[in-house]
Amino acid sequence: MIIGIMSSNRTFLIVSLIFAILSIVGCDSETDEISFNFKPCEENNLDECFRNIMELSLLEYKNGNEALGIPPLEPLEVSKQKGNYSGVNGIEVSIVVENTKIYGLTDVKIEKMRTSINEKGLRAVMEVYLPRVEATGNYKANIKLNDFKIRPKGIFNVIISDSHNINKVTAEFENIDGKKFLNIKNVTIDPTIGEIKFNATGIFDDPALNEVAVQLANRYLPNFYKLIIQESQFVWEPLIVAASNNFFKRVSFDKFFISESKN
Repeated sequence: MIIGIMSSNRTFLIVSLIFAILSIVGCDSETDEISFNFKPCEENNLDECFRNIMELSLLEYKNGNEALGIPPLEPLEVSKQKGNYSGVNGIEVSIVVENTKIYGLTDVKIEKMRTSINEKGLRAVMEVYLPRVEATGNYKANIKLNDFKIRPKGIFNVIISDSHNINKVTAEFENIDGKKFLNIKNVTIDPTIGEIKFNATGIFDDPALNEVAVQLANRYLPNFYKLIIQESQFVWEPLIVAASNNFFKRVSFDKFFISESKN
């Protein structure tokens, strides 16, 4: 019934709209070094120590920390993000997402962490669990597929539950004024989600047709979510890298790590 109401082209347009919203659903600062309140890690307990620091930092800075360039995390507010996407079959999407609020990020549990450090930098693999994340905000988009065009505009809400992610981080060391700082270069996310629920107004003017579009999106999103994350890396990775480096350029790596050679 749902599939029969829409042509395959319109279905693809709707999926592309959801793709765009999820992909862009992040801070300038000085480089002056500031204080850091956690005991640095030692090589013989590196993984567990880094895991604890990350989890405790989320709780410590839940309400933000201006000196560290960390905005309030609960909820995390993103005033405006833009994205452009050109994909298969000639699909073209441009989207603006505004006034986004993201809830649940501070409930993250880092289940496992594997870290390696050498003279050039750091690599880390984290197994991360998020029980529930909710994002809500406003969107407007232009979507074109051959002769089909839609210009949806409205309010969206996305709830992701029971998410298990494998996150990989690559970083290099930079020496500034004789001190070593971490510079994040790459971040990848391999997600496995238990459930995703999407809702939005304004996909179509007709409320009944809009509801059909939402139902269609919720039917297919679980199968496409991992692909969405992978294909939209060009959007979210620079945001994560910039936000992370905004913090790390203000805390020298010696505050995090004590090498055995220094003991």
